[in-house]
Amino acid sequence: MTTTVTTTQSWGSRVGDSFKGILVGLALIVVSIGALFWNEGRTIKRTKALAEGAKNVVEANIDSVDPTLEGKLVHLSGEASTDEILIDPYFNVSLNAIKLARKVEIYQWEENEQTHTERGSGGQEITTTTYTYQKIWSENLIDSSSFKESGHQNPTDVPVKSDSFVAKNVAFGAYNLSETLIEMTGPDQGLSLSSMESPEKQAVEATTTPELEVKSSVGADSADANDDDQAPGELDYLNATTNEGYEQQFESNSPLKNEYNLNGFLLRGDGFYKGTPDAPQIGDMRVSYAYVPSPTTISVISQQNGNSFVPYQAKTGSVELLDFGTVSAEKMFEKAQKANMLIAWLIRLGGFALMYIGFGAVFKPLSVLADIIPFAGKIVGFGAGVVAFCFALCISLLTIAVGWLSYRPLIAIPLIILAIGAVAYPFIKGAKKNA
Repeated sequence: MTTTVTTTQSWGSRVGDSFKGILVGLALIVVSIGALFWNEGRTIKRTKALAEGAKNVVEANIDSVDPTLEGKLVHLSGEASTDEILIDPYFNVSLNAIKLARKVEIYQWEENEQTHTERGSGGQEITTTTYTYQKIWSENLIDSSSFKESGHQNPTDVPVKSDSFVAKNVAFGAYNLSETLIEMTGPDQGLSLSSMESPEKQAVEATTTPELEVKSSVGADSADANDDDQAPGELDYLNATTNEGYEQQFESNSPLKNEYNLNGFLLRGDGFYKGTPDAPQIGDMRVSYAYVPSPTTISVISQQNGNSFVPYQAKTGSVELLDFGTVSAEKMFEKAQKANMLIAWLIRLGGFALMYIGFGAVFKPLSVLADIIPFAGKIVGFGAGVVAFCFALCISLLTIAVGWLSYRPLIAIPLIILAIGAVAYPFIKGAKKNA
């Protein structure tokens, strides 16, 4: 399914728009410089805070609270567990876990846009835009009111959305995890709901696996309308399989039925489904779950505060880390530093791209004015693009270098040299051609 729209813009109109675009370009340059400078400050502060934490962290015993470590940054590894039963009230799913996450996806139309531009006679520009449509699963509602082609109506509201449920009290040996640390956990494992089976087929060890229940409220709601013992929508036993292969038991006090129906959702395989699962239609919904099991092994770096924790306040920022499994403090800090640098480089690339677009808009009038002569616009446009790239690279590197100059000059000085080379390159290249 495609729709094609063709528009033609005159040379005069393009010239006017290009001069208006200079202001937009300058604004983008200013914003990108600000974002790059902020990012370097953020990166340096985080780097220093993690370095300070790595220097001051001490090992603690999870089995007992050592009063001499009060207020110090400690590293511990062990099992986190809770007795709480987390409940998803909409589907009446309950599970002994640290965290339970419900993911709701809606089957919807998505519009994709592809644009092709050609130069016409007299500097006019012909733009052809093709709109294609495909069906996708998405957690977010896609607004179809602005779609170019009619007949692709998406739902505007859904009865239930993605949500998460978190235990309030989580034991960590002799300690209790703080709210911030609990929030830093998973969900770690996917939860798969298999087909219903009779009680005789259940082989669940309650002492080694979490107990998970699905309690049917539909049966209770429809009790007045269904007097027999097997009211539609009631569920007896069901197996659940985690991605580690554990089996868990779903129970309610109702007789075994072939389908579990709650608010129009059917219990299907990995979760719940509303619609026609064998032939999905727009508006269909599917629900899946993930969770952090109780108990689960984690490693924590945080400041000891009584029998709990608070973020450690370094000179340049707070430090609090959590990893799944038994992980050494050294590895945790190393991972945190890598994550910090990854974020830094992503923002740097984004800032550079924004600046390149800004300089491109500033130089745009040159290529548009040259478009009045066949092929001249492309030549000028290419040259302007090279200059815009060099200017963007130069200013981006200088901004990054200024941020690191006082902290790590061995990094900053090479960046400054590269920046000078970037801005000098187009002029050196032009001089060689004229020689």
